[in-house]
Amino acid sequence: METFQPAGNHNGGCIDNSVFADPHGLGFSITGGYVYHGKQSPSFDGVYVFGDFNTRLLWGLKQKDGKLESIFSLGAAPNGIASFGVDQQGEIYLVTYKGDDLPR
Repeated sequence: METFQPAGNHNGGCIDNSVFADPHGLGFSITGGYVYHGKQSPSFDGVYVFGDFNTRLLWGLKQKDGKLESIFSLGAAPNGIASFGVDQQGEIYLVTYKGDDLPR
């Protein structure tokens, strides 16, 4: 994976080039997630989990040597995907947003 130094002051940090860019093929509002390193599903170790707010679809992405290897469907969330979290054991949590409960 190549890195580049953006113009301006970014505290000396580098940004990795993207492994994958979705030209609205998988969704409309991609919500980034985490790379799975938990113990409950060892076959998913190293899979980047992400989703789409609008379609509620969840996806897994595998890379090898900094190159895209595969993207696969993991299912659908019950509501719009707002965020992800990860605990100390590497398990990923999905945060959804249900707008029906908001006052109008």
